[in-house]
Amino acid sequence: MNQVTRRAFVRATGALAGSLLIGRAGFARDDARRRFRMNLNVGQVGVKADPFEAIALAEKYGYESVTPLTDAMLRYSDARLQRLKEKMDDAALDDDPAAFRFQNPQN
Repeated sequence: MNQVTRRAFVRATGALAGSLLIGRAGFARDDARRRFRMNLNVGQVGVKADPFEAIALAEKYGYESVTPLTDAMLRYSDARLQRLKEKMDDAALDDDPAAFRFQNPQN
């Protein structure tokens, strides 16, 4: 039966930790150049959530933007929409720009 010595275990663990750190540093460099955003669209992942819950989920799981839930937002008062915007600002989230691409009849 092969037994791992403490020295071999420490050496392997150190190599693994070092490779993880180096890999993460490379990912951070790529992160600064990436052109896409991590966007949460709760409908696409099968989660039933109102806009406020979607913001909380996006913040909790590290998303950068949220697809607007326009069906729910159309029923909101101006005051509630303002609270929604404040929540998004507090969470440092953006709207999904793709959701608004064709919705502005003014342009």
